[in-house]
Amino acid sequence: MYPSSRPFSKAYVWTVNRVRRFIEDTAPKRPEWTKSLSVDPRQLLYEIARTAYDACNLPAHTQDAVHYEDTDLVRVVCVSDTHCQQETHPFLPSGDILIHAGDLTTTGTDEQLHSALSWLHSMPHQHKIFIAGNHDLGLSIPHKRNEILAHYPNLIYLENSSCILPVRDRLVSVFGSPLTRNCGPGSVFQYYSWEAEEIWRDAIPPFTDILVTHGPPAYFRTGWTRFRREGGCEGLLKALWTARPTLHVFGHVHHGRGVSTLRYGTVQKAYESVFTGVRGLDALVLLIWASLAATVRKEADVQPGMHTRVVNAAWFERSRGGIVIDMHIPRRL
Repeated sequence: MYPSSRPFSKAYVWTVNRVRRFIEDTAPKRPEWTKSLSVDPRQLLYEIARTAYDACNLPAHTQDAVHYEDTDLVRVVCVSDTHCQQETHPFLPSGDILIHAGDLTTTGTDEQLHSALSWLHSMPHQHKIFIAGNHDLGLSIPHKRNEILAHYPNLIYLENSSCILPVRDRLVSVFGSPLTRNCGPGSVFQYYSWEAEEIWRDAIPPFTDILVTHGPPAYFRTGWTRFRREGGCEGLLKALWTARPTLHVFGHVHHGRGVSTLRYGTVQKAYESVFTGVRGLDALVLLIWASLAATVRKEADVQPGMHTRVVNAAWFERSRGGIVIDMHIPRRL
């Protein structure tokens, strides 16, 4: 089901370069009449859609003043893409669960992995979970990975696997996967775009509370290119519609850092249709109307079980440290 974690070969690199050149030569060109404008109208459409959609969402950040230990909340601290820079921000907010969504290193050497994992291991959180990213080469080699992990018994490493965490009188189910849509040679845990739907179909176990992946789903906390999206995976987005976890933590696309909410319903479908090209201005009108309604209500129209909090926790320039999310988890003990 899962692709090989080995780096791509020279033949693959040559093939990718030829395919990329073909796509650039044959991709639809921007209309001539729009070239005098400072902004591509399609890009403007996407930005308006994203702004309107975000206005419909839940508040992006939790209140740090909440004493979560005395409530029914489970506090999750999210980080990603530290790339050997963990010493520049050694302290993280307190919480029940600490999650690192991959790319702890730049090249994945033993020395880099030990340095990053020692820092993670020193954190005071009750549960500390991490996955690999496309830069963490050492974690893609089974015998080397096992030797390294043996030094950190208090860390939980997930690779297309799950764990159940007891937090006070609750059980929290977490599934983690390092798989990322291919982003070039020298990377590990990659898959081709045309494999995405098959890879993510039924990959996320039922009743997963927290999903941790290295790459983002399509259209959420990703950057934009002339091909409309960067780094996001449509196969992963479809899997979210099926699994509907309460929280999805990822990284990979550094400048996408932040928090959004994926809402399962008409507004969500309209938002996605703007980017897929299935619908245009009519979907945009629906998004704007929903955002105005949310503004009047001064709250998001989201029912329990009908949304996923989406967190890109990548460290980006001076935006570092953990992103804190408070989750409502039913009592299961």
